[in-house]
Amino acid sequence: MKKSYKKVIVLIILTFIIFLPPKTFAKDDILDKNERELLDKLSPLVIMVDDDFAPISFYDNDSHMFTGISVEVIKQLSEVLDFQYSIVRNPDLAWSNKIDLIKDNQIDFLGGVSFSEQRSDFGYFNQKPYFTTNYSLIGNVENHITIKNLNNLSKYNLGLVKGTVINQYLQDFIDIKNISYFETMEDALAALSLEKIDLLAENEAVFIEEYFNDNRFDYEIVFPINDLEKSYTFFFPKNADHKQLSLIIDKGMAEIDVDKIILDRYQNKSVFSYYKEHLEDLRVVSMQKNILLASLSLVIFTGIIFLVVMKVRNKELALVSETDYLTGLKNRNALFKDYGSKDNLESKLIYFIDLDDFKAVNDTYGHKAGDEVLISVAKSLTAIAPRADIYRMGGDEFILITSDLDSDLGQRIINKIKLPISYNNNLLQVYASVGYISTSKFTHLDLSQLINLADHAMLKVKAGGKNNILEVVTNS
Repeated sequence: MKKSYKKVIVLIILTFIIFLPPKTFAKDDILDKNERELLDKLSPLVIMVDDDFAPISFYDNDSHMFTGISVEVIKQLSEVLDFQYSIVRNPDLAWSNKIDLIKDNQIDFLGGVSFSEQRSDFGYFNQKPYFTTNYSLIGNVENHITIKNLNNLSKYNLGLVKGTVINQYLQDFIDIKNISYFETMEDALAALSLEKIDLLAENEAVFIEEYFNDNRFDYEIVFPINDLEKSYTFFFPKNADHKQLSLIIDKGMAEIDVDKIILDRYQNKSVFSYYKEHLEDLRVVSMQKNILLASLSLVIFTGIIFLVVMKVRNKELALVSETDYLTGLKNRNALFKDYGSKDNLESKLIYFIDLDDFKAVNDTYGHKAGDEVLISVAKSLTAIAPRADIYRMGGDEFILITSDLDSDLGQRIINKIKLPISYNNNLLQVYASVGYISTSKFTHLDLSQLINLADHAMLKVKAGGKNNILEVVTNS
């Protein structure tokens, strides 16, 4: 009988252990009693991050939430240290004003701040940074500025954003009279686009992140400042409680895998390799979304939702199939879609443009240099004829179709293309042979026939010495 009671008791204990909620066995608190009391007193912590500083932090307008490396680190810290927090947003505050909130003890800490001695006079940094990057000098691709070292900087007009750490460093290399200060990076980029300044300093990680997302194809990294590595950490008001809070945050930092967070969100690569991987990521994400949507469609209103998904998917595929992946121009498929009908060819000039000496660039400097030339030519054609339809046919061949009957357009194309292109401290130069045809003189011909005649005219230019233009006057 006693053995039976013992068995029942053991069974009850085992059942209790098996079904006991996991929280009952919570791990030991990594904070001591005083640290826990302080954190409880300050909670919920009031935090701010930059609204537009990808990949470190930014406000996602689609989800209406902050995201980025800083935000993910804060989230994991809150789980490890067990505290409540809120990331407050004030889109009207410039970054320099957010720094002032630390001076005035209005928030508990600021995320995504790079260390500087000047800032340490009025605030505390936690000791373990969570992201490191460099600044670069950004220029307008049309200006072809080349800088070998920062001592060359004095002859240029430089733009700086107020409140950024790079400012004091660069002031040692340039006359203060040649520096213009801006409230935001968007203001600085606008000034660079209008050629009010020659260069501006921007965080390289941010530039790479936004290069293609925001279509910043008019800008390029002119000079990476590799000897000034910036480490980003959290910044706290300078008082006793927040000094202790910074030490508590460091305890939490030791418990999370910061490297994995960074790897998940950003890889420090060149702009173009990053772009190719970025496109592949978008393609995978897009496919995953479509598969999920299609699956849900089979369950909920299968017929109607399926048609909507197929329509959206076909539109995406059509856009991809009609766009040149390298230059962003329309491709051959789009050309025949746009002008397959003779009605669309009325009163047009068709220019067939083929680059001269392009193979020499590839052979001498490599295919990346060749890609840079093709991208530059695409931008030049778009700038010369902004209302024209421009297509990359493949290789180094382009088609430009315009209603502008300006007889000087072809020569302007030749003159623009032959301007040297800066690449890795080398000047790359190609020329153009151009054949063109007026559709008004050949109304009985279709698009393929018109292009063939323009192509033949271009070939005559190449045979006659290249770097020239020839109009088609007969279809023989």
